[in-house]
Amino acid sequence: MPDMPLSQGWILTDSAGADTATSSASTITSGSGSMGSWTEIIASTSANSNHIMLFFTHDVSTPEEFLIDIGVGPSSEQVIIESMTWSGRQDATTPVIMYSLPISIGAGTRVVMRAQATAATTLKYIVNLYANSATGAIGRQSAKGYGIVTASSRGTAVDPGATPNTKPTTYTELVASTGEDIYGFVLMIGNNDNAVIGAASSMLFDIAVGAASSESNIIADHWCVGGTSELNTGMMFYDIFIPAGTRISARMQSTEADATDRIRTVALLGIN
Repeated sequence: MPDMPLSQGWILTDSAGADTATSSASTITSGSGSMGSWTEIIASTSANSNHIMLFFTHDVSTPEEFLIDIGVGPSSEQVIIESMTWSGRQDATTPVIMYSLPISIGAGTRVVMRAQATAATTLKYIVNLYANSATGAIGRQSAKGYGIVTASSRGTAVDPGATPNTKPTTYTELVASTGEDIYGFVLMIGNNDNAVIGAASSMLFDIAVGAASSESNIIADHWCVGGTSELNTGMMFYDIFIPAGTRISARMQSTEADATDRIRTVALLGIN
């Protein structure tokens, strides 16, 4: 029996950002509290693609919260991935964070990136584009952050309350009403720009839809663990549809009771 790839196979079309001299990645500089300038990462894509893989790390030992945009086009760039948030609170041994998104980019397209953070700093990146021509798969056109607090370059703060290992009865609103349909999303959790976390902790997150006091979970017990210098925020894509006009909220429980250290930020990167 011949070997058959599950999806009929991806084909790499473009790769950008690898620094082969150091076995690492290229850098861009973020703006401080607002988006920095666009940095060209691909001058012209070699083929149509329908999936984008993004790798990020922050190897400076200062806490930062990042919002990242990916755009296409010449001088009048169009944002196709908006307000992708990532907590760079970790120290100089920050693990690489990966996003895998079904976004289409046409052949011959200029691709750019920009970022903002709580202070101007460097962000390391590698970007790979893939096509899946065997199945004729079509990617979506854009992605957008929900629950984003732009002024602080992070997601919405969620407090589990002072009682460890207990979820509150109330949820924290991330979005009052979505402006468009969401065709799946990545759940993004951050450290709320907390530079001094006193102890390691374990956390469970619920994501819900519906009116206040009538929420219904669409994600239950998304598990994260955090140390004093890092947070296990593996980027998982949830293939869950959320229609336009939906209220989205979150709650969590934690082993941590400290009034500052127990707070985390929550946001969704929705595929539109």
